[in-house]
Amino acid sequence: MDSDVFQVAFGIARIYDEQLEDFATATAYYLESLEALKAIAVDSTAWDACMRVTTLGAIAICFEKTCVILMPGWYWKAEQYFEQAIAAYEAHCDQSAASPDPESDDEDEEDEKDDEEVVEYEDVSESEIAFLADLNSTAAMLFYHYGGNLLDQERWEGARDAMEHALTLAENSSMAPEELDDLQQSVHDIWLEMETE
Repeated sequence: MDSDVFQVAFGIARIYDEQLEDFATATAYYLESLEALKAIAVDSTAWDACMRVTTLGAIAICFEKTCVILMPGWYWKAEQYFEQAIAAYEAHCDQSAASPDPESDDEDEEDEKDDEEVVEYEDVSESEIAFLADLNSTAAMLFYHYGGNLLDQERWEGARDAMEHALTLAENSSMAPEELDDLQQSVHDIWLEMETE
């Protein structure tokens, strides 16, 4: 049931966000989907991390757009959600790095596994790799927008660091080549503008 709630709330949020540009309403539905996600995410999987980062990042961007319209200068409100999204991404990366290598199990344990179990493990592994590639793509755009938020606050060094991180993640993700080119060009243009100011 919580999974259905998440899918519905997230889908409605996307409509208000991307089609209707009603960012305040979109934020409300994103927050509802985030609560549903917390209820269904028992294990910190790549899917959980990807959806958590995506949702928190969307909230941050919507909050930023709302603040610009209703509360100029309140970029710190959006920054809070950007930082939560980044923390969720980094927490999953840390957990993945700390996970034991299945190949390090002793030989006796490996002998006890039947062929079907090995195939299932390989399937999960491939799925995890795909999700991680998607997660890096999502995180790349997250850092890009976070850099824009810092730029609006005239925090130049932090903005540059965030955008450099965005490029690194994008280059190691599932991002489409044309989208990667657009991101690289956008960051390059921003850096040129920063140098001339």
